[in-house]
Amino acid sequence: MVIFTSGGMGAVHGDSGHGSRTLAALVRGQGDAVGAAEWLSAVAAAGSVVTAAGAWKVAAQARDTADQAALTAAAAAQIERDRLHHEFTPKFDVHLVRQNPGSPVASLTITWDGPSTLERLTEVRVFVRDDGVHRTSSATGVPPSAEEIAQTVWGPYRLRPGVSGASSDGRTATHRDLELGGRLVLAMEPTLRPSWMRTDDWYQTGVALVRLRIEAVHPAYRPWQQVFSVGLEPSWDALP
Repeated sequence: MVIFTSGGMGAVHGDSGHGSRTLAALVRGQGDAVGAAEWLSAVAAAGSVVTAAGAWKVAAQARDTADQAALTAAAAAQIERDRLHHEFTPKFDVHLVRQNPGSPVASLTITWDGPSTLERLTEVRVFVRDDGVHRTSSATGVPPSAEEIAQTVWGPYRLRPGVSGASSDGRTATHRDLELGGRLVLAMEPTLRPSWMRTDDWYQTGVALVRLRIEAVHPAYRPWQQVFSVGLEPSWDALP
């Protein structure tokens, strides 16, 4: 290639092939730069993903640790509540005493002796339990039916209905607000003979034990339930 200039003729020899290679290298260099930038972006994005995954893992481990700590604290608190509940179990002194010689009526006395920490019980509930013998209803339509069995107090004594808060069936009685050292006196009478029984001495009154469940309620603790079996004592002199 020859180039004419105003100062005269000079020749600059150029290699068209070399120019093409230079241009190609430039284009290739720009392409390489773009590729490198994309590669760096991809690496940065991957690093962000790894960092995010690591952060999520750390956060998840922290949550697991916090959850485990909360469960441990809750378990420890429950153990302490159970310990206090057992330690503060009310102590009841229970006696069943015949009111008068030859009288079928008896007095059930329940004295709360402690512990002193509780100071006061908001409620004391007394339940007359059955004797624990399994009984089945008649399959022929004659007594006893399942309802009749359920309505019968299977034991020698029941609470006297309507006296000292006793229920109409003689099963339960509730007393509210009992102070430490307080005493409940509940009237009891022989249980009623079921309609299908023939003799009034169907249960050995004065011989068999009266089975009770006493439930004590305090606002700071869940209720306590205790079971007792008491026999009939001949006189008030038996009481402490």
